Amino acid sequence: MLIVVANKKNQAQLEAVEAAVDQVLTNLPTGFVPDIIGPPQLTDIGAQGTVTTVEVNVSAHMKEGA
Repeated sequence: MLIVVANKKNQAQLEAVEAAVDQVLTNLPTGFVPDIIGPPQLTDIGAQGTVTTVEVNVSAHMKEGA
C-alpha cells in the first residue's frame, strides 16, 4: 500500500504524513496487519511536481471458510 500526501513545508508535511498513516491504519479491514511502515520519501510525479509517499506493507490473515 502506498500513502501519498501533497508536499508541504517540513513540519506541515510531517504532520500530514502522520495523520494519513494513522487514518489508514485505523481503517484497515479485519485480518489486515501492518508489517512494515517505511519512512516518508519525496517522489517526483513529473509535471505535477513532488509528493511525499510512505510505503506500508500489510499481511492479510484469513480463515478458510466452512
